[in-house]
Amino acid sequence: MKRFAVYLPEWTHERWVWLLDFTLAGLSFEHSFDLIIGEAVQAMLDCGSPDATRVQKQIAALQHHGLNAIHVQAHDQTMDGYTHVFRF
Repeated sequence: MKRFAVYLPEWTHERWVWLLDFTLAGLSFEHSFDLIIGEAVQAMLDCGSPDATRVQKQIAALQHHGLNAIHVQAHDQTMDGYTHVFRF
């Protein structure tokens, strides 16, 4: 059985803030989790913008608060095997 996961299919600042609040306020205290991101989020992280750099630093900080792995999810892939996937 796999861990919990949080899923961010597309990038918006608001979704990212909700995800951070959720993981830091509750999930990370109880469980380890994986971060599943969509291809658009990966593209944003790779673009080199100030936002991308800030988010990369926040992801690095999450690794000290329960984040195990980051997976890029194509639209046609399933998320079988996780206990629960929290979608943002």
